[in-house]
Amino acid sequence: MQKNFFQFILFSLFTFGSLFSQQAAAADCIFSGDTTISVNCEAGSISDADSTITINSGVTLDVSGKRLTIDDNIDITAFINNGSIDGGSMHSGALKFNRENDIGSFINNNNVLFRGYKAFWITNDPTDASFSGNHGTFTNTGSWKSNGNQAFWNDSGTSWASFTNSGTFEATGRQSLYLDGSGSIGTFTNSGTLTTDGDRSFNLGSDYTITNFINSGTWALGASGAKLEGTITTLTNTGTITGTFKNSGTIATLTNQGTISETLNNSGTITTLTNIENGTITTLTNTENGTISTLTNQGTISGTLNNSGTITTFNNGDDVAYQSVLPINYNIIINNISNFGKLNVTSGSGSTTFNIHSSSSVSNDTLYKNIASGLSASNILNTSGTYQGFSWRLRNTSGSNWDLIFGNPAPSSTSTMISIQNASYSLASIFSSFAMITNFANMNNDCGLFDQNGGCFSIGGRYSDVNGNNDSDTASSALVAIRSFKINDNFRLTGFIDQQANINTPSGINVENKGPILGMSLTWNQHADRLGYQVKVGNAYQSKDIAIIRTATNDITGDAISGLGNTKIRVKSHFAEVSYQFSGGINTTHLLNFALRRATIKQNGYTETEVHHPLTFNTLEDKSTTMIFGIKSEYKLNDKVTFNGALGVEHDVSSDVNTIQASSATITGLTPVELNTSMNKTRPLATLGITFHISPSQSFSAQTEYQELSYFSTSVNTAYFQYNFRF
Repeated sequence: MQKNFFQFILFSLFTFGSLFSQQAAAADCIFSGDTTISVNCEAGSISDADSTITINSGVTLDVSGKRLTIDDNIDITAFINNGSIDGGSMHSGALKFNRENDIGSFINNNNVLFRGYKAFWITNDPTDASFSGNHGTFTNTGSWKSNGNQAFWNDSGTSWASFTNSGTFEATGRQSLYLDGSGSIGTFTNSGTLTTDGDRSFNLGSDYTITNFINSGTWALGASGAKLEGTITTLTNTGTITGTFKNSGTIATLTNQGTISETLNNSGTITTLTNIENGTITTLTNTENGTISTLTNQGTISGTLNNSGTITTFNNGDDVAYQSVLPINYNIIINNISNFGKLNVTSGSGSTTFNIHSSSSVSNDTLYKNIASGLSASNILNTSGTYQGFSWRLRNTSGSNWDLIFGNPAPSSTSTMISIQNASYSLASIFSSFAMITNFANMNNDCGLFDQNGGCFSIGGRYSDVNGNNDSDTASSALVAIRSFKINDNFRLTGFIDQQANINTPSGINVENKGPILGMSLTWNQHADRLGYQVKVGNAYQSKDIAIIRTATNDITGDAISGLGNTKIRVKSHFAEVSYQFSGGINTTHLLNFALRRATIKQNGYTETEVHHPLTFNTLEDKSTTMIFGIKSEYKLNDKVTFNGALGVEHDVSSDVNTIQASSATITGLTPVELNTSMNKTRPLATLGITFHISPSQSFSAQTEYQELSYFSTSVNTAYFQYNFRF
């Protein structure tokens, strides 16, 4: 019995304590001047002006059942929450600041929860222009949740000097962060987490103004988390904005150095949009009604820039995929030779004026490759200009692709070497031609009809066709005059002139000087009829001015290259011949001969003109010592006609040919090129001729000769006719 009594007493005490506690928690908050709430309470009314309200840590202000109101015309110095404010799902003004309340600062350092319609309500009288709410600072360092419909409501004309969130601010209901009317916020700063991912959760009315919006934290917008119809003077993002950022109002300056991870959608006006280095925008859309005056991109637009509105000027320093209407002006930003803007257009329409942005750092004689694609010539209003004293031009490489060329970039060493190699074939053909003509004239010009005074004169013509390597043929014709003087029956002295009449040179070679070949010889013969032994020595010389034109295509710019070099070629030939002529019958004679010839061909070095990036070429010299063995036979058909023929072999005892070495101040990696790629040291020759004895004092002869030359895959055919008469 006694035990049951004590249990009843304890039960009654616990029940009473519980009821007392409930009554204490449900008690209204009492506000009188500066007030510190140190126990749980609910709602209440603030009527004293210029007071500071503080909610202690661990204490809950419960406004889930009825409102906490601040009377009309009551200014609050500060409202500081270090505890919790629980608005629950209270409808319409769980925490309501009535008309003409000025709040010095509202600070939340812990937890605030509002789910109801207009739960945090700062109101003014929209029918009376004299009413306004000019507040100081709103600061959240804790957790703020305004998740009801228009749960954070700033009524018409409400202004804050600053709105700062360094904690977690969540507004996920429809228009949950609601800024309306002709109010303003001086500086809106988020360095924490700002979540406005409900239906138009961040609502900036058409008359509302934010002077500076700074996001260095995370702003989560969701698919339709912003309705920006008002004016933001400066919006700077160095943090992360996720979801779809929609602007249908006015942003004077938007600067992104952080990340806008989904879509920046503009259907309003952005005066200046700058995506600076390290800034990332996934997709940028400027709709039909959207206007962006100046868009500058030095960062990354990783998706597509889709413009169906107006972009007046687009300054671009990165690789951007672009679609639809072209900007009125497009300025490429060149940071360095490997970092510059590229515009890749799909379904582009209209035209753009291309230019170089004033911040660009360029190099002359430089190619900036693939700066644009998807553009036809009609899409680009200008394709050339000057920048920092350098000329530039756009080059259409193929289809709708474009390169930007400053000055005249040097071709690669590979293409340059190909052009030198091609020029070497023509040069080898000219060397062969000049050497052959000089040697032929030196060893074949003689005269055999002497008058009583020992005089003989011959006039004739020569045609030579050199079959060169790689289609580098050379052909020439000349008039030949020979004057011979017989000193006595054993000695005669001969001089000749071989005057060029015409020459067809291989591609890239022009002969500027048609000066003659000059030569002379001295001959001793054992007998007056020239049978027996004969010794002959002679020399010949010619000098030609030539122009060498090196042609190619600059593989960097696609331009044709035509470098002109003017130089001189000199050919000297000295020979000594020993022969023995004997009779092979009444009408036949044979001549065995052995000769030694020393020939030198020298081309002066030169530097090209009339070309960008000229090459300088070295002096070339071809020196050879050659032995010649042969047999010549004559057959006298009758008193009027004699046939002749000869077979011989030339063999180079020594040969020294320089390689072609080009140098350049701007092209590196140039290597030597062989002028004669494979020396033909032992070479056959054959002649066939006929002589008509017109009278004892006149004769006419014609001769053809085939000869292989020392240069690789080169041979020559020569036709020679001669009219001799006593003089």
